[in-house]
Amino acid sequence: MKKTSSDSEPTYRRAEMILQSLAQTGQQLTKKNREIEHLLKEQDRRIKKCRKNEDNIHALLS
Repeated sequence: MKKTSSDSEPTYRRAEMILQSLAQTGQQLTKKNREIEHLLKEQDRRIKKCRKNEDNIHALLS
């Protein structure tokens, strides 16, 4: 028995909805990754600044 296009239509719709959901999840993960990357770079910058200040203080005290 051959399936008609109307029989398989819900399957295509479901697959399309799953793909849209995955695409949205991928976009959200990409956005979060950018946010985390920014936070890590900012933290690294602050740590370097702190170490530089610490070195300057040690130089003044010696």
